[in-house]
Amino acid sequence: MTKKTSRVRSAAAGAPAPEPRADGTAGAKSGAATGARRAFLRIASLAAAFSLFALYMAWYEAHETQIRRSDEMPFAEAHADNGVQPGRTPASAPAVFASDLIRRGEYLARAGDCIACHTADKARPFAGGLPITTPFGTIYTPNITPDPETGIGQWTESDFLRAMHEGVGKAGEHLYPAFPYAEYTKVTSADVLAIRAYLNTLTPIHYTPPRNEI
Repeated sequence: MTKKTSRVRSAAAGAPAPEPRADGTAGAKSGAATGARRAFLRIASLAAAFSLFALYMAWYEAHETQIRRSDEMPFAEAHADNGVQPGRTPASAPAVFASDLIRRGEYLARAGDCIACHTADKARPFAGGLPITTPFGTIYTPNITPDPETGIGQWTESDFLRAMHEGVGKAGEHLYPAFPYAEYTKVTSADVLAIRAYLNTLTPIHYTPPRNEI
């Protein structure tokens, strides 16, 4: 062996070993594992949410009350065609029907906000006396409590229907324009009588509103 050859081999032996080439295989495997874990966690979360929902529905079905608020009671339940509702005996039907009709009427009276126009003093609800200013004078709202002398206690159902649908009072007086009966012409007669039934349960208040200033 020559001295030149020996020096070349020594230099090759002392050179650092070449680093392995990074081809991205390890990183790809790590990313795939992370994606799989995330997918598993999403599926597990959805399964847990569904299980909780199913448990809630089972609990709700087991504890749901049969008594609903009067605001949510459909009129179909409050007014059976024959006056007898399922599960109730004919003997108790009239009282139950009246109770349901009153609750329906209360709901409608609240929806129409009758108390707003027919109450001037909170100590006398529905007793009227609220002044309504118009270009031709001041009109005072009437007493619609069941007081027989100053309210509508002596009104018949026909009187009440005519007032609501035609704007004519018991004595034949025109209630328009203070009473916007035109807004109530599409209220069914059954619903009007439900409101009447509710008003009949109010405390009669003996109060005569001021005379109109026209």
